[in-house]
Amino acid sequence: MSNRPDDPAPAGDHTAFCAGIRSIYQILVQAGFISADEIIWPEQQTPEQHDLLHSGPLPPEMLSLAKQLPFPSPTVHEELLRTHSERLNASMGLMITPSSGAVCYLYKDELTDSRNAFEAGLADSELLPASFKITHYGNQAGSMWLYDLATKTIAEQPYNHTPDPLRGPADQVLAVWLSNIRTLAWLPWRFETARYVDVRPAKHDYYLREGRGDSLTEEDAELAAAELNHFNARKKIYLDCGWPDDFDVRRFEAAQGEWNQEYRDICEEAEDNDLNDLVTDTVYLVDNPDLIAFVARSAGDMAV
Repeated sequence: MSNRPDDPAPAGDHTAFCAGIRSIYQILVQAGFISADEIIWPEQQTPEQHDLLHSGPLPPEMLSLAKQLPFPSPTVHEELLRTHSERLNASMGLMITPSSGAVCYLYKDELTDSRNAFEAGLADSELLPASFKITHYGNQAGSMWLYDLATKTIAEQPYNHTPDPLRGPADQVLAVWLSNIRTLAWLPWRFETARYVDVRPAKHDYYLREGRGDSLTEEDAELAAAELNHFNARKKIYLDCGWPDDFDVRRFEAAQGEWNQEYRDICEEAEDNDLNDLVTDTVYLVDNPDLIAFVARSAGDMAV
């Protein structure tokens, strides 16, 4: 990292926030979701990159903070913006939380957008001048996560209404993120050139918890179970490969590729061969008994 005298000194100690964000990128590297060389690590930032940061609109403390954080490289960010626009109908780069893409502080458009969002504000939001943007929304989904430099807290701004959006000290919120990935409540997944983070479906559990099973049609019940099996099948691949503590990433990548290929083959046989829109979305389970059987079979003892 540059130590040039004109670099602004941090106005506050953001060590907990920076360490927490670093741990998120490290576990995503461990999961085979992104490679280490696709990330701009703070200790690897170059004087040229610092000059680019200085050319942007970030105020001094935010500029200093951006130099202390890892974030996706502009190259992978731009590639995923293009891929996700084509495949997921979503304008985001690398997802680091469900349906929410990480900000790349060196990407030319975001040098402006990252500050304009705070200056303009958002409808029904409580954005503060000290809010530092961590993630973007997805396509009418996900959350914008903001770090408040003044209070050293992180707040979730969900796109859709959420009863209890997460808010708290940065280290505590990022510990929740880390736990969600370690327990696979948030599931990082790669399908060909797309990368996304899924959240465990709640519909099947909700129906059981609320005692609404009798009110479902047979098709509704089957689809709710299939959606959970679709998630659990991929979770099982992680667990079978030793996640999280004894994880064999090469074995995982091979198993992930095999699962993806069989998924694609079944969809193509059913003439659901336009996988460029929603990738492995559960929409393909509808009226596809072979795919429903596949996700149940591949979920093994985790099938419902």
